[in-house]
Amino acid sequence: MKICPYCRQEVLGEDKFCGWCGKKLPGEPSEEERKIVEKIREEARKEDLKRKKIREREREEKMVKLIKERAEEEVKEIEKVKSKREQIIEKLTEVPSGEEERREEFLKMLGMKKKPELKAKMPSPLKIKEKEVIFRPVPVAKPSNFEKIWIRTIILILVLSVLSGILIFGLDILKLKEKPVPPPAGGTTTEGILPPGEKPPEELIIPLSLLQTQESITLEIPSLDKLPLFFSDFLKSGLKEKVFTRILIKNLEENKIVDLEDFLKTIKVTAPASFYQTLKPDFTLFIYSPQTLQIGFIAEIKENKKEELKNLLSSWEKEMQADFEPLFVLFGKEKLMVAHPFIDRIYLGENFRYTTFYQESFGMCYGTLKDRYFIFTTSGETMLRLIEYKAELTKDLKEGDRETEVEILQTWLANDPKIYPEGLVTGNFGALTKKAVVRFQQKFSEDILKPWGLVEGTGIVDKSTREKLNEVYRR
Repeated sequence: MKICPYCRQEVLGEDKFCGWCGKKLPGEPSEEERKIVEKIREEARKEDLKRKKIREREREEKMVKLIKERAEEEVKEIEKVKSKREQIIEKLTEVPSGEEERREEFLKMLGMKKKPELKAKMPSPLKIKEKEVIFRPVPVAKPSNFEKIWIRTIILILVLSVLSGILIFGLDILKLKEKPVPPPAGGTTTEGILPPGEKPPEELIIPLSLLQTQESITLEIPSLDKLPLFFSDFLKSGLKEKVFTRILIKNLEENKIVDLEDFLKTIKVTAPASFYQTLKPDFTLFIYSPQTLQIGFIAEIKENKKEELKNLLSSWEKEMQADFEPLFVLFGKEKLMVAHPFIDRIYLGENFRYTTFYQESFGMCYGTLKDRYFIFTTSGETMLRLIEYKAELTKDLKEGDRETEVEILQTWLANDPKIYPEGLVTGNFGALTKKAVVRFQQKFSEDILKPWGLVEGTGIVDKSTREKLNEVYRR
C-alpha cells in the first residue's frame, strides 16, 4: 500500500492511477536515479564540509592576527613607558652648561675633591614589594529597638513628603493645561490651536486599491473645482510607458480622497443618477501607456446590483460618447467620431463591449469582471491586460483538457518566452503547453516540486502549481 499525494488516501502499490481522485500517481525512482541522487547528496555533504573547514581556518587566522595585533600594541605601550622613564631620569641628572665649572671652583675653595658623576651612582629603581592587605570586618554595634523605630519613622515621613510634593506639583500642571489660551488679536489663531467651536481636521483615509499597480501617484488639488485644470496638466506630464499607475486625487480643502461620483461630476461627465447607486463610492483610477496614454477606472459593484447595472449600461450606450466627451477634452481630443456601434468581445471567459474613434488610437471599453468589478477604459489593449491580471486558475489541468482556464494558463505562460516560446493560445492543453508547464515547475521547483520530493516537473497543473501561477501572474 502507498499514499496518494493528492487526496492522501491509501492505494495499492502497483496502481498507476488513484482510485479515489483519478489522478496519476508519481512513480518510484529507479535504482539508477537513486544512485544519482545519493551521489549528488554525497557531493553536497563534501562541499559543505569543505566550506566549514575553510570558514574555521579563516576564523583561526583572524584570531591569530587579532592576538598578534594586541601583542604588538602592548609591546609599543611598554616601550613608550620605558622611554618616558628614561627621559625623566635624563632630565633629573642633566647638568646645565657652566654649572659644572662653578661646582669645581666651589669645591676647591672648600678644599674638597670632586665626587663621581650622579649618573654613575644613580641606582636602578627599587622594586618595592607590595604588602598584601587583609581586610577584616570591623565589629559594629547593633542599633537598639528605639533607634530602629525612630529611623523608620523618619524614612516614612520623607517618603510621604515627596509623594505629597509630586501630587501638588502634578495638579498645578493639570490646572495650567486646562486653562484656555486666548486667541491673538485680529481673530487669528496660533499654529496647532483651534478656535472655539472649530473641529479638528479629519484623518485622511486612503481606500484600498482594486488593482495591484507598479506605480502610485497622489495628485493634490486645493479644491474640487480646480480638479479639471490640475488633472489636465497632470496628463500632459511625462509618465512611464507600459506601466499601470494608480492616481489618487487628494482634495486639500476637505482633506479626503476624491470618490467616483465627485470625480466624474467635477470633470462634467454626465452619468445616470442610478449609475452611482449600483457602485461603491471608492474606486481605483489608473493610467496606462502601451503606445499612447490611456485612462480607466475600476469600481466594485454593490451586492444584488449586477443586473440593474447591466440594463443601465445597455440603455446608456447611445449617449455614452457625448457624456464622456469632457473627459476626452482633458486629453486634448475634441469632435470625435465613433467608428462603429458598441461590439461584444469575449476574452479569457470575460465579456466586454467596446467602440473606437476614427483616426484615433483609443475608444471606449467597459465590462464587468467576476460579476464583482466594473471597468471603464479608453483602450482595448488595456482591457485585455486587466482581464489577464484579474483571471484566476481554480481547477487542476492536464494534457487533453480544453476549456477557458487552459487559455488563461497559456496566456500567462506566453508572457515569458523562455518558458513558452511558442506562445500559442488555443484553449487546448497539448504537448507544447505541457512542456511549458514543466519549465515553469522547474523554475519554481522550491515551491512546487521539492515539497513532494520530486526532481523533475510533471506537466500537470496540480494544486501547488496552480497556487504558484496565481501568485506570479494575478494582480
